[in-house]
Amino acid sequence: MSFALPRQRRLQEARKFADKYLGFRTEEEDSQWALELIQSGATLANLKQAQRYADQHLGFRTVKEDIEWALEFAKTGATIRKLEEARKYADKHLKYRTVKKDIEWGLEFLKISHGSFGAITKLERARKFAEKNLEFNTPEEQMNWALGFLKTGAFIGDLEKARCYADEHLGFSTTEEDIQWALEFVKISDANIVKLEKARKYADKHLGYRTVKKDIQWVLEFLKTGKTLENLEEARKYANKHFNFKTVKKDIVWALNHLKGNTQNNSIRSQKNIQSCPICLENVLSKEKTLTCGHKLHQECFKQLKRHSNQCPVCRSYFQNAPQNVNSSSSSYYSPPSYGRYYSYSYSPYGYSYGDYDFHGWD
Repeated sequence: MSFALPRQRRLQEARKFADKYLGFRTEEEDSQWALELIQSGATLANLKQAQRYADQHLGFRTVKEDIEWALEFAKTGATIRKLEEARKYADKHLKYRTVKKDIEWGLEFLKISHGSFGAITKLERARKFAEKNLEFNTPEEQMNWALGFLKTGAFIGDLEKARCYADEHLGFSTTEEDIQWALEFVKISDANIVKLEKARKYADKHLGYRTVKKDIQWVLEFLKTGKTLENLEEARKYANKHFNFKTVKKDIVWALNHLKGNTQNNSIRSQKNIQSCPICLENVLSKEKTLTCGHKLHQECFKQLKRHSNQCPVCRSYFQNAPQNVNSSSSSYYSPPSYGRYYSYSYSPYGYSYGDYDFHGWD
């Protein structure tokens, strides 16, 4: 059975240690340092062990420098044993000239890996992958790539699967381009090849892109939302029911924007110089029609709207005899809430229709 010292006692002991070794001028500085030590999760015993290690290997001139390094090390949550393992790894592969540089590298590695179990093994697999597939000028560049990969939290097996997928479907001219794409893919949380392929088939069926590459580019944007195809399909059906877009593709464009959160007031359509057409949801950049209320539509979308109504689909203002250029800030358009009961309208060849609906969110 272990008995942890009360926090107040640990603070008192750490403050005495600071007063004895660090030479602060006031008790307040001693107390601040002691609090920093306790908040790091380290114990005074761990700090003293790290201090002895620094004194033995790093060649600092003062005890204070040893302790400052020891505190930085203690914040990683790692043990001296793991640091020594990382130091030996650096000594083997990076060929630094001094032990101090090996230890500095080891400390940076522990900060990245958080001292997790098997981190050196993962790093070595990433280094070998880089050595086999990528060209670097120095071992240090190779190791930096491996460390960057380690930050993604992914496994080399996942990267290799993604690289093979890119090689098969994307038509890049070099292995390096395949790996760059694969690296971006594995950074997406919860993404895997099965989800990617399922979403690609969905894009191929509904979006009508001419190349597989464009399907996959769309899929990556979708996977970044963290949502499922079921969420997307539910949003698409909502758009099809309420917004009267002409094509399935435009329904899906709206649905994806909704899953991204871009159908809210803080989206790109509320930026100062860009408005989004409330009919097709694309940005209005040319051939625009500005209504008297200030909302902008594409000319073609406006012609479609005129056949069914003489009111702005955003704010319901009448737009007869609307001038072509009205300077007005963008306004939000209707978008569904995330839950609850709400009142909705949509237009059809027979005028506006209204309804009262229950909605329980997309998830």
